[in-house]
Amino acid sequence: MKHQSLIHLFFLLFIQNSQCSFWNDIPSRCTYDKTTLLSCWNTTFTKSIPLLNDLKYTLENSHVEIRDSNFQLSLNDLFINVASNIEYLILINNTFSSKLFNENKKIYFRLLQSLEIQDEKGLQWFQLNTSYYPQLTSLDLSYNQFTNKKQFLFEQKYFPQLKSLHLPHNQLESIDNLNGNILNRIEYLILSFNPLQTILNKIHEFQSLIFLDVSSTLIKQLFHLELLPRLETFRCRHCQQIPMNEYEKFLNNCSQINNRLILDFTETNITSVKIFNSCIKDLTLKNQSLTNSISTDDFLSTTNLENIQIQNIDTINYMHFNIYDRLKRIDFSDNKNLKQVRLRLMSDYTYLKQIIISNTAVNDFSIDFNNTIQKFLHVDVIDLSYNYLETLDFIHYVTFFTLDVSFNRLKIIDINQIYFQHGMYELSSMNLLNLSYNQMEAIKINTFENFHTPVKTLQKRKKVTCNNDQLNHSIGSTAEIYKQAYQSLMNIGNSNDNTHSDTQVPFQHSIPPPTRNNLKPVTSPLNSPARRPHPPSDNGLSDLDDFELDPNTKTARNNHKKSKNNNINNVNHQHGNKSPVTSSADQILLNHQNTIVTTRATTAANPVPSMPLSNQGPNVNSSNIIMITNEAKSFAQSRYPFPPFILRFTTSLINEQKIADELCKFLKDKKQLELELIGYRKSLTKCSSNECDLLLFVKNSRSFSMLLDKNNWPQSILGLTFTQPTTPSIPPQLSLILKNYEPGKQGARKNG
Repeated sequence: MKHQSLIHLFFLLFIQNSQCSFWNDIPSRCTYDKTTLLSCWNTTFTKSIPLLNDLKYTLENSHVEIRDSNFQLSLNDLFINVASNIEYLILINNTFSSKLFNENKKIYFRLLQSLEIQDEKGLQWFQLNTSYYPQLTSLDLSYNQFTNKKQFLFEQKYFPQLKSLHLPHNQLESIDNLNGNILNRIEYLILSFNPLQTILNKIHEFQSLIFLDVSSTLIKQLFHLELLPRLETFRCRHCQQIPMNEYEKFLNNCSQINNRLILDFTETNITSVKIFNSCIKDLTLKNQSLTNSISTDDFLSTTNLENIQIQNIDTINYMHFNIYDRLKRIDFSDNKNLKQVRLRLMSDYTYLKQIIISNTAVNDFSIDFNNTIQKFLHVDVIDLSYNYLETLDFIHYVTFFTLDVSFNRLKIIDINQIYFQHGMYELSSMNLLNLSYNQMEAIKINTFENFHTPVKTLQKRKKVTCNNDQLNHSIGSTAEIYKQAYQSLMNIGNSNDNTHSDTQVPFQHSIPPPTRNNLKPVTSPLNSPARRPHPPSDNGLSDLDDFELDPNTKTARNNHKKSKNNNINNVNHQHGNKSPVTSSADQILLNHQNTIVTTRATTAANPVPSMPLSNQGPNVNSSNIIMITNEAKSFAQSRYPFPPFILRFTTSLINEQKIADELCKFLKDKKQLELELIGYRKSLTKCSSNECDLLLFVKNSRSFSMLLDKNNWPQSILGLTFTQPTTPSIPPQLSLILKNYEPGKQGARKNG
């Protein structure tokens, strides 16, 4: 009898252990961190997910993601124990062994805020659509092949907080099958990539819409703006079926209520810009077939315009653009035939944050001050790279923090006088001047008037000339010559302002062509990782331009994030040595007011070898020595070795650290890849409203290569979909140089 009791007790214990052993015997393709994340792929589920494991860890406030798996039970049965503790749920391309389930059995998703379901047969949503979602704000039903035969019912008792409804990449021909008493509370509606014919019959029920996307659809008529009084953003990219007169009617009905519209009409049938009025806040036009260039008769009433992008339009030869006081950002890049840009000021209070005119044929850029009282225009960032500029005449009346004129046709910079106002317009506010990849022959800066106070007397600075007429071997490096030019520009020298007013630089030196020797930094280690500059990206500015100047950049920490090394060795300068220069093959970093002047020599017919440092000319007086500050060192160390990967999200509310951690975890769990990040940062510089970019910086070439493979990326991160607007340039350390290679031949010529 005692023996039988022991057998029964053992049998009961075995059953108990079997029932609660789910977390102790995780399927090989599941990951559970016992705190916040359950992720499974290509897994077969035969029983419910339990709430507790043997160690009493709770799946609470968690992210659950299941992909490409098979369910041998219904979703109601699968989540019956854990539904009330899930915050984010993603179900993608899963199948069922049986289509039968209890329709009367409902689940209470107490904490669920975001639900994403993708299923070619729509079976997953069919099983969950009658459950309770008291906190659900975002519902993503993309890629479900839904047609108008499928009826959607969104009722208050099931979805009391629903604000965002995503239905792209389905087979909807209209939105007549969207029903329920909460439609008038939906704020974000995405219908892109559907064969939509019309939205007119139902759109009036979405009275609270803030964001509407009908891109890549077949609609032929636009709605009246009065129907959507709260609308802020309207996207109609690739809407090829809408005629021009529909856009005219759409904007003519603009009332005073709708005076802050963000419009994206990329690749549409808009042929004239005269239709745009004061309703517009943000306008994007790309790949249009405009019939004329842009003159000052266009955009006459766009007084509320803050951002404008006009790109990839080959019919534009010139742009004479009206600038009102609210305008902050201009992007006229990639217009291949654009030759002239003239900005006409319409207000005395103009302040531009960014001008991007890159990858065009522009050889004439100017400012028309019109009848304003302004004499100077300040722009934070000016990108005029990859153009045909031969002069910088505009610099007489434009001040800036950053100016990029790389990859132009500049040869001689001969500026007689540059005037700078006091305060924020002083030369000391300049952060970056990029003259890289021009055919520079001489830099002459004769006279400056720098009004630090209203009664400041005229002060003449040194004249600096760099030409190719002669070569003085006392200075053997390009970096040293640029240093002297920069010192004169910033009034750094032995004498004070009262003693050098008419003094010229006691030497004129040719700029030797760049070689390995003459480009070696004077005071820095030759192989310092902080010295390698990044190649410019396809859209003009380097991917790191805004990153490097941003003090809020986060550095990755231990688990997938590595902290910066703050133990920087001090540089001691002794009397009698050459004045130190922090330089590299591509960039000169000097520490006067955190200013950078960047130049690159392009080609040289007769390369001149540099002289060894020991043979260079006489020593520079110690009063001329520039001490390298900690700020300058910190700036140099912030230059990461690889360009960033940019993720663009359709919301500005992202957690950078969680996204970086989740991406590292995804690659480790699902791709068996160890991603190492050393930094990340959120950026709004090139984004529209309700968008943001996340810049991810990798540590090594292995991590760079794995992210370069599109197959290694998830479709979403933490329930947030994203795009990659650009692909980072492949850095030199991952490139292979083939010498004496002739295009079109099978091999290369042999030396000799």
